[in-house]
Amino acid sequence: MEWFFLTLRYVFTAIPFVFAALFALVGFWMVIATASRVTAGAWMVGMAFLIETAFVSAPFIPVGIQLTSNDLAFALLAAALVMRVLFFEFPHRRAVYGIWLAFGGVLLASLAVGLVEFGSAAGVEARPNFYFWMAGLYFASFTYSPDVLKKLWRIAQWTAWLVVLVAVYRWVGLKYGFVSEGLVKWAGASSEFRVIGSNPTFFLAVVGAAYFAMWLRDSKMTALVVAIFMLGMVVVLQHRSVWVAAIGAFAIVAWHERSAVSAKAFPILGMGLVLAGLMAGLIAFNPTNRVTETIATSATSVTASEGTHMDRLLGWQVLLRDFSHAGPKEWVLGNPYGTGYERWVQGHFKDYSPHNFYIQLLLRVGTVGLLMFLWVHYYLRRGVRESLQANSADTTLSSVLLAILVANLLYFIPYQGFYLQGAFYGVLIGYLAANARTVSVFSGMTPGYKMAESK
Repeated sequence: MEWFFLTLRYVFTAIPFVFAALFALVGFWMVIATASRVTAGAWMVGMAFLIETAFVSAPFIPVGIQLTSNDLAFALLAAALVMRVLFFEFPHRRAVYGIWLAFGGVLLASLAVGLVEFGSAAGVEARPNFYFWMAGLYFASFTYSPDVLKKLWRIAQWTAWLVVLVAVYRWVGLKYGFVSEGLVKWAGASSEFRVIGSNPTFFLAVVGAAYFAMWLRDSKMTALVVAIFMLGMVVVLQHRSVWVAAIGAFAIVAWHERSAVSAKAFPILGMGLVLAGLMAGLIAFNPTNRVTETIATSATSVTASEGTHMDRLLGWQVLLRDFSHAGPKEWVLGNPYGTGYERWVQGHFKDYSPHNFYIQLLLRVGTVGLLMFLWVHYYLRRGVRESLQANSADTTLSSVLLAILVANLLYFIPYQGFYLQGAFYGVLIGYLAANARTVSVFSGMTPGYKMAESK
């Protein structure tokens, strides 16, 4: 039997090396796929987003260093981007791509100074902003045909429905005890219905706005049902700032599709009356219903003199006051990452992030970095509006893109940008750079998961 144990010894000794080799081969294949096909990169970013949603925050990977699932995904994206520059035909870009590069340069310079002064704390603080910028840089390196845009929309649909599945699982789990209440509290929830964060809730809102635009165009009842369902999810998840962003997105779609809205005025009015009637009925016949109770509490707490919104507002005032007392160098370039956001608000010490993307950029990359980002946003908005005017016969795609741009601006007031938003900016940069005519990306869609292939 000595030969048997000797064989086992060799097998168990070889297992770690085999796994390491397989991991390297799989990683290399993923880099090649991501460098050559933007849909592969979209799936990678979507999976990272779903993992983060499922675990509340990106889980750490046990490799001996503080490496998260998001770190791994964006390391692969960075490697793919380098490979695209070296070995693939890099498409011609407009000036906006250079501004996005310059924006990243200011961000990386702030990070470099912060690493020297504050060590790893600078990396932790800069991580979300770096993901935001890197996602935009990667997706902006591709051009987008109508067929590719349809495939990206299909990936967005899958991702949205899987986010819904996570939320429903947690609601059911809290009800029947197989999901810990501590998980929801750890996520910062103010009620048992706020089971996922603001980022996935915002994603559901913009997907709902896209379905609403599709219903206005094609009059398919399934698209309307999905739009109402996504909007209902956003309401029940009770992120009030996302409510504002969702209202902005739906309003922009309705404005740019106002001819279709006027033609469907009675169905839209009827839909609003039905929803209001259902809500009133739930409150009247079951005033202790937890869903309506918590929604009403969330809505009315906006006018309260205390709460998270007031705490953030007062914090913004303190941070901006301190920034105004800094020198010209800080005004132009900001303070490096790792400086922190310590402040005293009404006698209480606070050190969490500003919960405002504009203020965060101002503090870390100064007026130069903030103006660069706003210029990119303005340029993209102008490009989409020009596309809308050039193809007035089919406005669905342009309406959705403008709606997401407006929703982003509103969302950045109470939250910082996240990488799916950065990916959207990148796709828009690549799409407009190709001088593509606005096309009906949503035509031929069945509001499940499948999309009709473009002819």
